[in-house]
Amino acid sequence: MEVKASGTFDYKTIQAFMRLCFFGSRWKTGPKKKLIIYSIIYAVLALAITAEIVLLEFSPGLMVLLLIIVFLLLWMYFMYFAYPKIHYHALGKMKNITNNYVFTDDTIHLTAASEGYFEETTIRYSYIVKVIETPNYLYIFQTKTQAHIIEKSTITNGTIQDIRPKLSAAVNRKYIFYYDT
Repeated sequence: MEVKASGTFDYKTIQAFMRLCFFGSRWKTGPKKKLIIYSIIYAVLALAITAEIVLLEFSPGLMVLLLIIVFLLLWMYFMYFAYPKIHYHALGKMKNITNNYVFTDDTIHLTAASEGYFEETTIRYSYIVKVIETPNYLYIFQTKTQAHIIEKSTITNGTIQDIRPKLSAAVNRKYIFYYDT
């Protein structure tokens, strides 16, 4: 059976991928939840240090610590909100490219096409290093940082349950589920 799917490198897709890459870890909560949790932790730390500086006495060490916490908080918001937009605009010709995938028993056939660009390739399941599945996307990693992005809503001639066993057999324990992205 040949299961077909596709993925388009539009802004929404790149945004979801970049947020998952930056906020992803073995702790299987989604990027939005991590942003909220880290924001609360950093804000509480910043308020506690500010209160200690104001109420007790000024300390250069505490001031440096406060500046580091503020920097980390700003960096985290930059990576969540601005970096996906920067990365999307840096795609150049690859912007809005549509990748069509055909999953067979032992390979994935990929056709990529956009204005001025065309590519056709075959990927063996043994070349896949990691798979991350979210409610909307399936990320198939060929390297630690390069992934094919499949929109789960575009799967035809089958379901995700038809694809999942082939992929999970290829990557063993590196099939990761994120349910709350």
